[in-house]
Amino acid sequence: MKTFFAPGHVTGFFQTIEHSDPLKTGSRGAGIVLEDGCDTGVVVRDADENTVSVFIDGESCECETTKTVAAEILKSTCGAFEVEVYHFPKLPLEYGFGLSAAGAIGCALALNSELDLGLSYRRLGEIAHRAEIECGTGRGDVISEMSRGLVIRRGGGAPGHGRIKSVPAKGFVVSFLVGDVLSTKTVLEDKNRLAAVNESGGRCLSELLNSPRPERFMELSKRFTFESGLAEKEVIDAIKSLEKEGVTAAMNMLGRAVFTLTDEPETIQALLDYPTIVSKPLVKDLRSQDELG
Repeated sequence: MKTFFAPGHVTGFFQTIEHSDPLKTGSRGAGIVLEDGCDTGVVVRDADENTVSVFIDGESCECETTKTVAAEILKSTCGAFEVEVYHFPKLPLEYGFGLSAAGAIGCALALNSELDLGLSYRRLGEIAHRAEIECGTGRGDVISEMSRGLVIRRGGGAPGHGRIKSVPAKGFVVSFLVGDVLSTKTVLEDKNRLAAVNESGGRCLSELLNSPRPERFMELSKRFTFESGLAEKEVIDAIKSLEKEGVTAAMNMLGRAVFTLTDEPETIQALLDYPTIVSKPLVKDLRSQDELG
């Protein structure tokens, strides 16, 4: 089975953008695209009607966003198919690594190839983004994951609709998993939280655009963590512990994890007694994959 890669993405801060058109709905903000992410492959068989099953590391899952992508892709075909989608994530689920978007992008790429549909890179991104919006699993990960490095989202929306700026980022992203999993959908549906989120996110974006550097991104992400009210005690305590060691860290948006940028990952990992994930910022976007030409 041929697989397609899509990267993970750690958001540092964001501001939600609402619009009647899902392709113009999303978020502004900033985050780092990672070398690690999710490989996705598909098995397609002729059938009497369209069906979609999704598996993560061989285990059946609901994976509503992936199923929504597959259903939309199948609208471009003339026949009916039994589709099995296989995700192989290299990052933990529901810790703010953008894996629902990575799975959505991978599913779109894999089905487009398997069915020889010839849909454009932009169109596949639109389908993945719309699925994220409709399922409430993310707002800015798709457009970011189809880029590289530190991605600053200046305008919300799908690829081809939103506006981004990509800034090179070096070193390593070290993340500490400090609590249980957190559902992005649960947070995004809480309207009472969004006023503080959007106010702080808008300010952080303006300041980062004035000085678009990875170091400034980390400072603003830390500030957003505290101003937004999204961080729970365990996350805040971890950030403060790292601060005492001279390390600027912030919460993965949205997950019970804390991340920092560093040139010394082993040293940082030893500072807290939590499971860690170490990755590098992605330097090439998805279009560098051989499958995309």
